[in-house]
Amino acid sequence: MKTLVTIAVLLFNYTIASTQTNLLLQNVNIRAKELKHGLNSSGDSLLLSAERTIFKVEIFNKNFSKTINVSNSSVRIPLNDLPLGRFVVEAGLKDKLIIITLLRQSEDSALELTHLSEPVSMKSLKSDIIEKEQHRKQNSIAFSTNLPRATELIKQPKIPKSYWIEYIISNGNSSYKTLRFANKSLVDKMVAKNRIEIKSVKGKLNDLTVWEIYDTTKFLRFKRRNPDFSNVSDSDFFNVTPYYASQTYLMEM
Repeated sequence: MKTLVTIAVLLFNYTIASTQTNLLLQNVNIRAKELKHGLNSSGDSLLLSAERTIFKVEIFNKNFSKTINVSNSSVRIPLNDLPLGRFVVEAGLKDKLIIITLLRQSEDSALELTHLSEPVSMKSLKSDIIEKEQHRKQNSIAFSTNLPRATELIKQPKIPKSYWIEYIISNGNSSYKTLRFANKSLVDKMVAKNRIEIKSVKGKLNDLTVWEIYDTTKFLRFKRRNPDFSNVSDSDFFNVTPYYASQTYLMEM
């Protein structure tokens, strides 16, 4: 079994740095050599450093996205706000993007190393990267909705299945952008917290926007094609009027 794992790791050009809750698959490709990457001693933060400037770091998968503007040669990124799952970490230097894989698991679950011998790791990673590139290259596509049936005289109120959150934390020198789905309980907690922090000097630049989502699959598909999705006037699968927006709340105060 040990031999099998070793061969699998060599085939994929990755080595493993592990902690109790996070696993970082380090990219040992020659093009990634200049970026030193690893986890801190407690395993709750990602450490990146290079001789050149790191401009931006993105951590994402199909359901979550976080962008950190760095503009420095090193950065420490806390991982506690990431949900469980597998993530692509994309570090942007001046002339290249360096890709790393991060696995986040619960403390009481152990990741079996034999899983690394399965092709799903690399295939899934390539799939996420391809989707990311397609999202960047495509221009905004005209939004169309299904016409209502003639027999639909009264529209029943829609019940949201989930909520989409875009949360920007800014301290003046750097900013963190988190995008994710959340349930009503978490949304209410974040809204309550934001209403307090935007009244303070430290948190006045933080910006939280929440949308009600009726169909998560269709919403994600549309969002990938249309980065400016918030500008549409109507939709069958999400409420175009935000459930909560920091700027709207400030104007109503």
